Amino acid sequence: MMKKIIIFLLMFFLCIPLFTQTPKNVILFIGDGMGLSLIDLARIVLKGNDKYLNFEKAPTVGLTKTYCADNLITDSAAAGTAIACGHKTKQYWLGVDRNNKHVLNLVEIAHAMNKKTGVITNVTVTHATPAAFLFHGTNRRNECEIAEQYLENNNIDLILGGGKAYFLPSTDPESQRYDKRNLLQEFQEKNFNVVLDKHQLAASVLQTKKILGVFYKNDLPYAIDYPYESQLIPTLSEMTSHAIQYLSKHQNGFFLMVESGKIDWAMHAHDAGSAIQEIAQLEKAYQVALDFLETHPDTLILVTADHETSGMGLGTGRNLYPQVFSNQKMSVYSFANMYLKDNMSFRDVRQLFQQHFQIDQIENKDLETIFEVDSKEWYMRKRMRGVAEIIAKQVCIGFTTSGHTGQSVPVYAIGAGHESFSGVYENIAIFQKIQNFLQIEKKE
Repeated sequence: MMKKIIIFLLMFFLCIPLFTQTPKNVILFIGDGMGLSLIDLARIVLKGNDKYLNFEKAPTVGLTKTYCADNLITDSAAAGTAIACGHKTKQYWLGVDRNNKHVLNLVEIAHAMNKKTGVITNVTVTHATPAAFLFHGTNRRNECEIAEQYLENNNIDLILGGGKAYFLPSTDPESQRYDKRNLLQEFQEKNFNVVLDKHQLAASVLQTKKILGVFYKNDLPYAIDYPYESQLIPTLSEMTSHAIQYLSKHQNGFFLMVESGKIDWAMHAHDAGSAIQEIAQLEKAYQVALDFLETHPDTLILVTADHETSGMGLGTGRNLYPQVFSNQKMSVYSFANMYLKDNMSFRDVRQLFQQHFQIDQIENKDLETIFEVDSKEWYMRKRMRGVAEIIAKQVCIGFTTSGHTGQSVPVYAIGAGHESFSGVYENIAIFQKIQNFLQIEKKE
């Protein structure tokens, strides 16, 4: 009998972690469009074949299924809602279930637990992923309406990113609003600190007011393009550092979502070189969270993606030549807009590729794609994708689509409660596991 009891206890403790700690703070990183093949490529380029990205060293790794309620291939709205709210919903829908019923998100739940809350992105703050944590509706495209609903949201303490154009009145030349409402002024009237550059952000986190930071009229620049942009625009890691400094002053803890949204935008354009540098910036932001974890072990840190973008394959031949990306010094978006003109000769374009990417062997048929009739695509024009694919061809990587795919994506977990995130599960389980921790803490 005693032998059976011992065997039972051994099996019990092998199946359940002995010291699963309930997190007081949760920091959730979402690399929009960040699939496993891109992570592999970024590791090779940034660290080397036999090394690891810092978040790959997390002690617990899982995989999530990304399909949504009405499609095997999700969009960022439905995928973000699954993570933020724990419900599979339809494409383009935010903060509602498949029946268009409002559902609670992690920001609302954390606020109800008397925690501070924050949302960060390097695209517009009204874009799909941040909106999944702050908005309820069926039209992700109406970013003006999303901005208006943010104004009525009493659950959020900090919002940082781009998209100032959706808060400015239509009389402002940078505005993308359809009316004369000045939402920046209205946020100030609701006792928010409205900050427009990184110096104002640094000063605001020392105060107790809620913070709205919009640092560019649209999405923030690609990480690789920061040397060409205003030095007043904070990076993803700088925003993360200031946010943690601000939110951690609260004794009951906090929930923070940090989106690296430009990974997705780069991969829509097949600009893998820019996406790699976005992951490098995500690494820096993650390191900020790791440093916080060292002195706050009651913190859970997660890194995941909402879906994979582009269906990138690492290999169109017998080898890869990733060192080509080491010579890329700007995004193809900036390259195409700054240098390419309709009346250029192939010789002129070859000189530009040599100057900016150290690429000089380009076939005429590849150059022809750059000057084909442009198509009005959502993220990137055909010219930009043509440039990116010339670079990709040198590396020997390929793409199956300019959109999203139905692949599973990884989850990396470290800190309090990390053991709960191993295995293969639905993306809605991320919400469920975090929610369970919050409920446990409430009971305690």
